[in-house]
Amino acid sequence: MTEFIKFKNWTVQIEREAFRRSISMTVAVDKPIRVRTNLLCSNQKILEFLNEKEKWIQKNLSQFEKIKQQSPVLSFEDGAQFPFMGRDVILKKVITLGAKDFFSIFEDQLLWHTQKISFDSLSSQSGDFLSSNLSSLKIQKTFVQAYQRYAISELQKRVQWWSVKMNLKPSNVKFNQPKSRWGSCSSQGVINLNWKLIVFKPEIIDYVIVHELSHLKHMNHSPSFWGLVAEFCPDYKILRTDLRKNFYTPKFLDLN
Repeated sequence: MTEFIKFKNWTVQIEREAFRRSISMTVAVDKPIRVRTNLLCSNQKILEFLNEKEKWIQKNLSQFEKIKQQSPVLSFEDGAQFPFMGRDVILKKVITLGAKDFFSIFEDQLLWHTQKISFDSLSSQSGDFLSSNLSSLKIQKTFVQAYQRYAISELQKRVQWWSVKMNLKPSNVKFNQPKSRWGSCSSQGVINLNWKLIVFKPEIIDYVIVHELSHLKHMNHSPSFWGLVAEFCPDYKILRTDLRKNFYTPKFLDLN
């Protein structure tokens, strides 16, 4: 049973369970404050609980806001840096004779292969150059598509490797970009992965894959489930915390 109430300027989601004894609360990124309690707990008692926790709520929401501001800013200037598999790749523009602009990643460089170059010394003292035939939105889409292409290729390889190692094979693997999930597993054995995981270090990517593959055996978050995760990913608690702290890192890949 779920309901919503207002507390200060925040929306609070109340989840009631028949046999729950205590009141608990969680604060997550871009989600309502979540309070779990029993069926008989009054809204007045919930508000008193929230009043007691107001400083804690404010502290955590402020931390989330700071993290959000640390997300890389999308810039197509030479030398701009973007996260890719836990390391920074540096943008460099190079001339291509191809019919279309495209991006590629080689070692620690993110190469923008651009076909038509115009130097504008009057407006840019640095001699920077821009593709003269692409709008900024088209450049952004081409950039995001390159990240997505590399992501799907790499994630497919890692799913296959872990599937063999864990002896757990999904019926299908799909790639999408939900706003608040890194992965999911359906009752039909279909695993969905957020391709934006590609910005994180390999250990975090592997944790998410191990997590979702483990759901093929345990469709819950029981002790048996976490035991299986720990068997193949002993540091999962640390990695899970890192993932939560860096929730906004892939925000530069959002199309405006």
